[in-house]
Amino acid sequence: MVTKPLPLAIALSASLGLSAPAQTLIPIQNPSFESPDVTLNGSIPTSADSGSTAIADWTIVGIGTAGVWNPSLTPAAGLTAPNGKQVAYIDGNYGTAIRQTVGTGLTANTLYTLSVDVAKRADRNNGSLVLYEIALFVGHLGFASVSSKTPLTSDWTTLTASASTGTILYPGSLEINIFNATGELEFDNVKLTATPVPEPSTTGIVASVSVFGVAIFRRFRANQRSQFSL
Repeated sequence: MVTKPLPLAIALSASLGLSAPAQTLIPIQNPSFESPDVTLNGSIPTSADSGSTAIADWTIVGIGTAGVWNPSLTPAAGLTAPNGKQVAYIDGNYGTAIRQTVGTGLTANTLYTLSVDVAKRADRNNGSLVLYEIALFVGHLGFASVSSKTPLTSDWTTLTASASTGTILYPGSLEINIFNATGELEFDNVKLTATPVPEPSTTGIVASVSVFGVAIFRRFRANQRSQFSL
C-alpha cells in the first residue's frame, strides 16, 4: 500500500493552526413555537393590536393576528411542522409581525445569518398579494433582511438573511423580526448563527501559505517524474 504525502499547503496551514472559523448557534427562545402547547384546541390566536404574546417569548405587533398552531390536527391544511409539532402563523392583512430580542449584541468581524422556514396552508386563499420578510435589527436599526413576493405552497421554503460586521458596530441587542403582509402564512424553525470572518491579515497568511505550498508540491512532483523517466 502506497501512502501519498500530504500536500504541503495543507500541512503548513495545519502547523500554523489555521482552520475554518467555527460557527456559533445563538440561543433563541421558543424557536420552533412549541410553547404554549395547543394539542387540545389546535391553535391559540391573539390580536396584534394589544402587542400581546400568544406565542411564548415572542411579541406580536401590527393590526392582524398571530399565534401558534398544530398543523397535524388539520389534515386539510396539507402541512407538517418541519421541527417539532407546532408552528407560528401570522394572518398578515395590512401587515403583522412577531419579534424577539436576543440577549446579545454584535461582535466585530462576524457574519450573522438568520434563517426561517415559511409555508402556506393548502386550505387558505391568500389572494394575489404576497409579501413576507425576515429581518435582523440592532437597536431598532435594520441590519439584515430578505423579503419575497413568490407565491407559496404547502412545501416549506427556507428564507435566509445574512450580514457581516466590520470593526465599527451598531450599539444594542439583536432583534429578530418576522413580517407578513399577505393572508395567513406559517413560520417555523428559526435559527441565528454567528461565524467569525478572518481579518485581512489572517486571510493573507492563508493565501500565501497555500500558494507557496502548491508551488513546492508541484516542483516535488516534477522532480519525481524526472527521476522515473531516467
